[in-house]
Amino acid sequence: MATMDLEKLKMTGAGRAMAVLTSGGDAQGMNAAVRAVTRMGIYVGAQVYLIHEGYQGMVDGGDNIKLANWQSVTNIIQLVALL
Repeated sequence: MATMDLEKLKMTGAGRAMAVLTSGGDAQGMNAAVRAVTRMGIYVGAQVYLIHEGYQGMVDGGDNIKLANWQSVTNIIQLVALL
């Protein structure tokens, strides 16, 4: 992606929110996907929430839903499971 395109993309998500959730279980590359989606959401200015414990975490809410920041997904690629 060209630098000009990235600059146009910045702040297009301002005022928006999104949640990142996986259904659980081991899936090759899932932590990398979670990191990429989270960081791109933050980059474009959206509020990004991470939902832990899969669908049950979404239903239960509370501490299972946390606002993400850039460091929330640092070093997750080598973990067995994040969400």
